[in-house]
Amino acid sequence: MEKKSQDKEIKIDYQSDEIKTEQPTKIEDIWGTFRVVDTAPTGKPLKFGDQIVVYKNDVTYRLYWYDPQNNQWHYIVASA
Repeated sequence: MEKKSQDKEIKIDYQSDEIKTEQPTKIEDIWGTFRVVDTAPTGKPLKFGDQIVVYKNDVTYRLYWYDPQNNQWHYIVASA
């Protein structure tokens, strides 16, 4: 008998600490689809896929990620 996975995506409401579950997001579904922006990200992302952002401005490249424990964005500089 085959058992189906019951994996769910978890969303956290940072205002109320409420945890919600939805269908899973698989890494292969979002790889290559990160947002590309020309201004540094701000605010709290609501979905896992929004916690990683590519920044490109002329010759500057950065990879941003959101740290929910400290409520802040971090980045590393990348080469073109």
